[in-house]
Amino acid sequence: MSKTVTGGSEADLILTGGWVIPMDPARRVIENGAVAIKDGRIRAVGPAADIAAAYTAERIIDTTGKAVLPGFI
Repeated sequence: MSKTVTGGSEADLILTGGWVIPMDPARRVIENGAVAIKDGRIRAVGPAADIAAAYTAERIIDTTGKAVLPGFI
């Protein structure tokens, strides 16, 4: 899923502050991107500012510039 959802949605985990590579041909690498995860599923991928505005989470991991590849197990 490669979209950002607006509104006060809750996530279990947000990975933020790194390069997000969504593996979606329509989207390029997102510098300073974030991934919101709820119930073990990716809910949104996008710029960190957009994810922070749309989601809250008790657990937030700053990836400090590392690459995040959503969807790999």
